[in-house]
Amino acid sequence: MKVDSTKIYYLQIKRALTGNELAALCGITPRSLSRIKKNESTRITTARTLAHALGVPLEEIAKKEQRRFIEDQEGQEHEHNSH
Repeated sequence: MKVDSTKIYYLQIKRALTGNELAALCGITPRSLSRIKKNESTRITTARTLAHALGVPLEEIAKKEQRRFIEDQEGQEHEHNSH
């Protein structure tokens, strides 16, 4: 999934987190976090964890074109969990 690295940097600074601290909160290596920021891409599960660590909903760090995909995924999960 595509993520907005500028938004991630902003939120990281806002929360006064170093790259190592943010990576640890996400359960990933600092190198992986660096790759995510550079490539602006990761698995949706990692993106969710990253958003949670930054204290925001997933949509806030997703690229605009990804937001519809997120809504669809969450709708499917809600349907699956309600059965």
